Amino acid sequence: MTEKLSETILHSDLLDEPNENVKLDKIPLFVNDILSDNYEQQQTTERLVAMALHDQDCGLPISQLCLSPLVVMLKSKDEDHSQTACEGLSKLIRKSPNIQKALLKSGFIQMTTFALMEEGVPNHVQTNILVVILDLITSGADIHVMGGLLPILDKLAKEEDSQKQEITMKAQIIQTILTSKSVTVPSPSSYIQELKKKNEEQKKQIEEQKRLNEEYKKQISDLEIQIEEAKPKSGDVAFSINVPTGSYKRKDGEFTYTSTAAQYKVFPIEPVITEGIYKCEIKGNLGTGNDWFGVMKSGLVIPFESHTNTQPYAKDSIFFYAGHVYQNGKPT
Repeated sequence: MTEKLSETILHSDLLDEPNENVKLDKIPLFVNDILSDNYEQQQTTERLVAMALHDQDCGLPISQLCLSPLVVMLKSKDEDHSQTACEGLSKLIRKSPNIQKALLKSGFIQMTTFALMEEGVPNHVQTNILVVILDLITSGADIHVMGGLLPILDKLAKEEDSQKQEITMKAQIIQTILTSKSVTVPSPSSYIQELKKKNEEQKKQIEEQKRLNEEYKKQISDLEIQIEEAKPKSGDVAFSINVPTGSYKRKDGEFTYTSTAAQYKVFPIEPVITEGIYKCEIKGNLGTGNDWFGVMKSGLVIPFESHTNTQPYAKDSIFFYAGHVYQNGKPT
């Protein structure tokens, strides 16, 4: 049976027992009580924290997922909630280097710097923040990322308000440790250079995104054109018949031709067809045995008296005749 959460807090001293497994097993239950009264959420949180503490190769995102609720509660105006979060974070920091790294990587120092500087932040919140920072330092976390704290620590260390005596004392301790380890405030020039570098990187990303957007727009436009062209078109198509003068008569106002000599004649119909399906209706005195209908290569000129089914014209023509289709001079 799962131990009651209230009992877990009462017996949190079990975390100091020699058996490391016992310590780590108690931490998830302790954190569990902080997060939610929902049973399913409790079980999920317990598993995540257990993964973060038990697995030496645990990735930072999982550790940060475990820490986020505690960091939020650390800044709570409710003193009990803030104190509970402080105790939970302190125990996690002391037991897991992964937690230390995850906390620093999540921007904890920057967040606490603002919280310590901001007006109206309750004294218990500032005190608990300093406790967690002190635990990070004494547990071996990277203190060189804490240089940004020095200006506000210097201000808090000189605080004369008797109600902030504990805050002043802890600020002085942290300030002394950081100074003794040669931790310094990041220089404005290097900070500005870093901001400029990030700004340039963001500009490049924006320009690249603009370029990609233009490419996408062009692709969309091309696709829209292709779709439009692929749509079936209906209606009559204007056409023309262009043949040299010769042994034939044409009826005025019509495409009606009458041959005046017994010879082969090719009447090419335009426009040139490149794609799609077209229907061409032809009327005439057909049935002479020499009536051929088909298509030929654009630009091909076949003079009168020459046949489309003879070379060099046959290789660029395909025609229907007497129930067969002829291509390159051969029936299919």
